[in-house]
Parts: sequence; C-alpha cells; structure tokens
Amino acid sequence: MHFKVEKLKVYQNGSTLAFVDLAVMNGGQTLCVVKGFKVMQGQDGPWLAEPSQKGSDGKWYPTFYFGQDKESGKALKSEAQEAALAAYRNETEGGF
Repeated sequence: MHFKVEKLKVYQNGSTLAFVDLAVMNGGQTLCVVKGFKVMQGQDGPWLAEPSQKGSDGKWYPTFYFGQDKESGKALKSEAQEAALAAYRNETEGGF
C-alpha cells in the first residue's frame, strides 16, 4: 500500500501552505481517496495535518486516523507525509 497525491492546491495563508487529497493505492489500484489533508508550516518545517472538523465546543477533531495502532499509524502517516511534501515542494519549486 502507498499514497498518491490526487490533488494539491497551494494556499499559503498563515500556517496553512496547501490543501491535499490523497489516494490510498494498492499496486496500481486506487482503494479510496481521502480529501482534506493540509500541509502546515511548523517550527520544524512543513508537516501533514489530517482532515479535521470543528466540534460544537469550538475545538478541532481529526476525522481520519492512520492505522489501527500507534506503530502502524506512524509508518502510514510518514509515508503519506512524504508523498504530500514531495508534491508540495515540486509544485512550489516550479513544475508539478
């Protein structure tokens, strides 16, 4: 399984750098597309934020989780982040 960027829209407003839709791939087949990821600027550089929704209490909550446990989730998020950040850098450095 791997991730492919389906759509990337550079936004660059505040700490939000871009919006990203990611396809979850198995071989050459798309299993699903998850919309609403964001490339964010952090203190240590850009990172990938999962889709989220504002709750009635005014706080933001994730609507997507990587993996069923912490270890598999870390590995999957790392792979998704690599794909998204590579696409973002390609787009902002001239040529997607």
